[in-house]
Amino acid sequence: MYSTFVSAEYSVYRNEHWIVDVGLGGTFAFNRDDLDGDANFYGNDGINQISLRTTYKLKLGRFDMPVLRMRCGIRI
Repeated sequence: MYSTFVSAEYSVYRNEHWIVDVGLGGTFAFNRDDLDGDANFYGNDGINQISLRTTYKLKLGRFDMPVLRMRCGIRI
């Protein structure tokens, strides 16, 4: 059984120090077999990842260090 995972992210807010991104991911299988029906490696076809990520650009001397927090939800 082979599966495909596809995801996309979009920045909803951005300024000099902060970036906020949202994301959505889903799975599907190109090759179906009669045993599993709509199942694939990740479970069933459809959306199985929703994410919210915030990134803060921390300035240390002359370097910018990204500090991020990511929250994911997975449908089972």
